[in-house]
Amino acid sequence: MTFKQTLIGLISLLPAILFAQGIRGKVLDERNEALPFATIYLQNTTKGTTSNASGDFFLPLDPGKHTVLIKYIGYQVEERVVEIKGEEYITVKLTPEQVELEEVVITSGGKDPAYAIIRKAIDRRKENDIPYENYRFRTYSKTVMKTAAKKDSTSKGPGLLGTISGADEEDLEEQPEEIAYLEENVTQITVQKPDKRKEEIISTKVSGQAGGFSFIGNLLSRLFDFSPYKNIIPFQAIAPRGLVSPIAASAMLFYDYKLLGTIRQGEHKAYKIQVIPKRQTDPVFSGLIYILDETYGVQSLDLMVTKANTINFFDTLRVTQDFVPLNDSVWVPFNLAFRPILNFGIMGMKLHLDLLSEQVASDYEVELDLGKKYFNNAVITFADSSTKRDSTYWAKTRPVPLREEEARDYVVKDSLAKVEESPEYLDSLTKARNKFKVSDLLWGGYSYYNYRTKVRFEMGSLLSSVGFNPMEGWRIGLNASLRKRLKEDRSLGIEGGIRYGFSNQKLSWKLGATASFAANGKDKLRIFCGDYPREFSSFPQISPFLDMIYTLFLKQNNLRLYQSRHVGISYSRPIFYGANLNAGASWEDRRALTNETEYSFASKGKNYQSNLLFPAHQALVLQAGLRIHIAEKYIKTPEGRVSLGSKWPEINLNWQAGLPGLLGSSVNYQQVSAGLSDSHKLGLLGTFSWKASAGTFLKSDSVAFADRAHFKSNQTVIRLDGLSQFSLMQYYAYSTKSSWLEGHAEQAFRGFIFNKIPLIKKLGLHEYAGVHFLYTREFGSYLEASFGLEKRIIKRSVPLRFDFHYRFLGQFGNRWGITFTWPLSGRGITIGG
Repeated sequence: MTFKQTLIGLISLLPAILFAQGIRGKVLDERNEALPFATIYLQNTTKGTTSNASGDFFLPLDPGKHTVLIKYIGYQVEERVVEIKGEEYITVKLTPEQVELEEVVITSGGKDPAYAIIRKAIDRRKENDIPYENYRFRTYSKTVMKTAAKKDSTSKGPGLLGTISGADEEDLEEQPEEIAYLEENVTQITVQKPDKRKEEIISTKVSGQAGGFSFIGNLLSRLFDFSPYKNIIPFQAIAPRGLVSPIAASAMLFYDYKLLGTIRQGEHKAYKIQVIPKRQTDPVFSGLIYILDETYGVQSLDLMVTKANTINFFDTLRVTQDFVPLNDSVWVPFNLAFRPILNFGIMGMKLHLDLLSEQVASDYEVELDLGKKYFNNAVITFADSSTKRDSTYWAKTRPVPLREEEARDYVVKDSLAKVEESPEYLDSLTKARNKFKVSDLLWGGYSYYNYRTKVRFEMGSLLSSVGFNPMEGWRIGLNASLRKRLKEDRSLGIEGGIRYGFSNQKLSWKLGATASFAANGKDKLRIFCGDYPREFSSFPQISPFLDMIYTLFLKQNNLRLYQSRHVGISYSRPIFYGANLNAGASWEDRRALTNETEYSFASKGKNYQSNLLFPAHQALVLQAGLRIHIAEKYIKTPEGRVSLGSKWPEINLNWQAGLPGLLGSSVNYQQVSAGLSDSHKLGLLGTFSWKASAGTFLKSDSVAFADRAHFKSNQTVIRLDGLSQFSLMQYYAYSTKSSWLEGHAEQAFRGFIFNKIPLIKKLGLHEYAGVHFLYTREFGSYLEASFGLEKRIIKRSVPLRFDFHYRFLGQFGNRWGITFTWPLSGRGITIGG
């Protein structure tokens, strides 16, 4: 063994070296192989630890005699009496559990006795989930992400769809995994019925980030929100509809069960039950669950879900959990481990990703006097000293010893981090990574970042600004921005662009400056000016690139622009968390743009449609808006806040007014509008999303077309917004200066229907249904309905979707259409009749 290996090994054993009071040891199976994540705890307490991936553990104990229990799913519980005088070392070799095959009683329906046990577990689910009005405990969590990559010589193609032709996991195992990310957190968690939860991160440590912080482990815990007592376990992003618990109220519809026998742990008896999916395509687990005889609560579980169960991205996800007795009738979670694994082939490479997030709970307190104001919208917070803990603290606190590779990762990355913080290194990095090439100006774009001064300059390419429309003809332009980051996320920035149309021979320009100030850069002030083409709506109606394709090849121009010579100012700031106020004022000199060319690649005998024309005028416009998300939950970090959403709809209130007479302004109106939007997870039914808005013009003495209320429409092959867009509505056909009411709703079933149909369920299709409604006083009612199907590719992470639409009401009559969604963009292609 080299000196370096010896040093790293000693670092991994720091808890034992520095605080050698307790027991240190290793847990092995009957073949002398390490058992990772075994439970080791002090009898009649929740004080304990788990073994690491190498089977090593350390449990600090006070001097004296102690009874320690060591348990692992599938093995007999080992009871050891140890006398602590200093450091004690033990090797624990567990033997496979002795399953007692009691007399099997078959019911009249021929059901396995496991069904009766599961029914009792279901009946007592709620009381076993949170047995006290409130309680508190402490968790240690460690999250490790490992990766491996290897050239796939056996692949027959680029593997863009995520297949690995001819590859197997043995090839991957030849390549050593490297730690890509490593963090540890110690958190105090307080829970109160029915659904309140607060987490305070007491200490946090991230490999390679001195003084850094992380909440990934805590966020994974919230996203997965794993508890076998829930009906639907969310597993957000991995399982869109969630996963059905083996003891959910409806579990009998999704699972078969088999009683494998009973096991004993001291005075306690548990039933070992195999969990078997009725249908592999359902969002369900398979594996083992142990149900206690006395309370019918869960003693432990080892569950697996695979891509056959319609999970996204990952190939497999394994969950293990162990419970320990808090008293004779209450068992509480002790440890929990998530392990999603991905094997992926792309562009001739085999990629392997192994994520492990493990948690160990201890120090349970129950029936606390918390007070009415203890819980608030901050669900995860950081203690002031959380990022200032030294290695001595972690050596004493960490209940799960580091593996040698984890200790090495800390040593190497922390050393590199110190080097990378030096001015000399930052200057050399700036010089190495910011070399300019002529090709950057032509088609790649150029980006410069000074790692020491935190200044970033970005410039788009000339090719990215090339375009065509009948109003400007061929055009070319250039956009650039410069931003300086200050302390506490404050920043100053300036951006601008120029654009030249060869047919109208017009040079357009725009310039803006933004300051983000106050703590965490939440307050923003922006000043802008320019002489530049604008769309009539404040949001993009059409993709300029797609409009160019339509224009040049079909001579169908849909983009509508006017020339805006303008100057303005805007300001936004949070008035409290979940409520944001914005206000602004702008002056415009508006000029209509006429078609200047009939050039195209085809349809020479066809003329372009005329642009929207209007008399030249000036407009002075004031606007204000308020966004409110009541009871918005958030994570409060040392650098700011991260939103976690709210169970209440988002509210948007807007006011806009055109002021006549000032600075030559000829517009005179007042417009107010209000909107609501929300998304509801409906368990196995999927997700229901909706948006609704209404507005009116309190005054409409002089309303220019640009100041009307506009709606997101679609006549081209690209749709920019799936939920709040009308897929079959002509552009600007319903733009109004009177009252309106707008509503959009969509139900994402995510396989709820088709997963139950033989043959079709193997395709893994997701279903959608939607309705889109608009009423204006000027034009009456408009109604669309849609039904869509989605197939996810590339490890179920990229959606391919098409929808059938039908217009029932509208001033242009009935019409049908089909939209296809572009992967990675959320945009669609429309074919209509």
